Amino acid sequence: MVRGGSKAIKGAYEERRRNMKRKNAAALLSLAAALMLLLAGCGQNETSVQTQTNESYSTDNDSAPAVYMTEDVSPQGLMAVYEAMEAFPGENPAIKLSTGEPGSNYLRTDLIGSFVQSFENPTIVECNTAYGGSRASTAMHYQVAEDHGYTEFADVDIMDENGSMTLPVRGGDNLTENYVGANFAKRTSYAGAGREDRAGKPQLQSGECE
Repeated sequence: MVRGGSKAIKGAYEERRRNMKRKNAAALLSLAAALMLLLAGCGQNETSVQTQTNESYSTDNDSAPAVYMTEDVSPQGLMAVYEAMEAFPGENPAIKLSTGEPGSNYLRTDLIGSFVQSFENPTIVECNTAYGGSRASTAMHYQVAEDHGYTEFADVDIMDENGSMTLPVRGGDNLTENYVGANFAKRTSYAGAGREDRAGKPQLQSGECE
């Protein structure tokens, strides 16, 4: 459900979205062609995670994190990679997504929907942008999330709509604390499906909020 907002805010949002669509039309055509080529080359029927060791990046450090990759850009491939991580968030986990600017390359609901709904009472979380645009204010950001279909299968929480809080940075060389949305305090666990990388593959992460 979109919270807040007014006719003036929504009007400004709609005008900005129309302008962005006109500016990005040529870029979107190129992007669509590139994605079609990518998907045509991926093995869509492969749902298991194939693991192999790249000797250039191997290590004997037992505490080093494992890295999983897949060429199966599909709902099944997304789930297979996540299950390989053996992460089990608790009830009502925060699912961190990049909600994406209007007309931009954002994660489509047909790709991530089954992943998000595999959790118990999931909530998609995101913060307002610091660079302006259609996601710089909370009301407009909720509208973008609705337009991109995220509110159809999960609650959405713009985590800094009520301000921010700080988390300590342990052993940091340059930072001692990190600012996050104040609603972070309500969460005990999270899973993330980041914006697609340059190869068109979603980026996954999971963890506990300490």
